[in-house]
Amino acid sequence: MTSNAAQRRFRTNLAPVSAGTEATQQSCREEIMIRELTIAGATCLALSAGGAYAGGLDLSGQPIMPLFGKGTRVELSFANIRPDVSGSDFTGQQTGDVGVDFNNVSLSYKTDISDRFSVAVIVDQPFFRHTEYTSGFFTGTNALVESTALTIAGRYKFDDRWSIHGGLRVQQMEASTRLPALSYALDTSKETDFGFILGAAYEIPEYHVLVALTYNSEISHNFAATENGFNTGSFEFTTPEAFNLDFRTPVSTSTLVFGNIRYAMWGDVDITPPSSGTLVTFSDDTIRYRLGVVQKFTDTWSGLVQVSYEASQDSAQNIFNPTDGTLGFGIGAIYTADKFDVAIGVDYLSFGGTTGSIGTFNDSSGIAFGVRVGYNF
Repeated sequence: MTSNAAQRRFRTNLAPVSAGTEATQQSCREEIMIRELTIAGATCLALSAGGAYAGGLDLSGQPIMPLFGKGTRVELSFANIRPDVSGSDFTGQQTGDVGVDFNNVSLSYKTDISDRFSVAVIVDQPFFRHTEYTSGFFTGTNALVESTALTIAGRYKFDDRWSIHGGLRVQQMEASTRLPALSYALDTSKETDFGFILGAAYEIPEYHVLVALTYNSEISHNFAATENGFNTGSFEFTTPEAFNLDFRTPVSTSTLVFGNIRYAMWGDVDITPPSSGTLVTFSDDTIRYRLGVVQKFTDTWSGLVQVSYEASQDSAQNIFNPTDGTLGFGIGAIYTADKFDVAIGVDYLSFGGTTGSIGTFNDSSGIAFGVRVGYNF
């Protein structure tokens, strides 16, 4: 094999090659590989369950990356999260497993309207929490918060580097809690309210590099409250403002690095029904980090590893979340065939412990399984 042929064989330069048939074919192969890697990078974020038991009530992390895909694409993601959170209450009795298994589903559709303008529709579950105490002093205590959001977003490219994006978010939410030790029960109405997103992105298309910053507005819900079976009026609960920084960059034709930083302003958010007073106060903002690598092994198979981290806040315990901070490790595999791709992944989550008025919780953990199916039209 000649030196020039060897160089062509092991080329890692991401810039397109313009001279010669063989060089053009090599460039096309590199383009296809990088496109598949960028899909895989988005897949990692979709599969990740690092948001489970994150600060505040965060779950999905309000993803926007489907908007930055190529062409027309639809994705469906499903994750099953199994937390194991246990400890001892303030009387010294064991609480049993407080964590409740749950599912997380998301759907997205993206298409290009023109060379400069594209749109995406994203359905996700941005906020969620479910805890249930099965033994000890708090036996029968449970808390449930559920939400679903529909985001309709558009992106406009000024040129091949800079773009802006924004859109409308419709969010539906409801909550309930039972506190037998205090002879208290709360059920809220299901409310639908509106917010928005706004952001900007910078990319280097010839190298498939992308950095996107997105602002997520707060959304206020005015819940009707039923406490101990009586309509007691209404109260307001506001999901917080948040900033998401997403990035991806290939480091070769077979390796992609991706990541996400989310800053959510949970400080001073509280749940205060009309007659009971404040049930929960979230006193600290949260920052969650995620970093991962996708490695392409063959034309059809890629593997991924990722790590997620959220520092403990030393906040007061609450019944919605008796843990503080998260460290997660994930692995997965992606199969790509023509326009169709499917990915599977698993995350192991370690939750930080807390000690307070509820009791002591240490060495809690969780595991999550995810699958994502995508199709490019």
